[in-house]
Amino acid sequence: MCTTNLENLVVDSVTRTGNNNASNTFLGDVLLASNKESQNITQYHPGVSSKDQPDVCGDVRYSFADIADIIRGTDVWSKQSQQMLLQGYLEQTFGKIKDKFKGTEKYDSDSHHPQIL
Repeated sequence: MCTTNLENLVVDSVTRTGNNNASNTFLGDVLLASNKESQNITQYHPGVSSKDQPDVCGDVRYSFADIADIIRGTDVWSKQSQQMLLQGYLEQTFGKIKDKFKGTEKYDSDSHHPQIL
């Protein structure tokens, strides 16, 4: 799965003071990661006939759902090293984002950060 845009997410660009588009910035990074992943999926299905198109669409849909689960921390990963590194990075990144919103009650009780997405 291509998560480069998520791995290189700059917390300050998402939480910059006065940036009313913080959610849009983060959403843009997530969409770029999703776009790259969908391109990878379609490359693995070369010469897809119209009868196989639903399979490709399903693969892309499930990939998008996987990305959302990873961001929310609700995914069912196996304990592979690359996946654990990404999970740790995302927890660190979302922790920094949550710290930038200290004083707002909206995220105070949210230890796994799913409300940010």
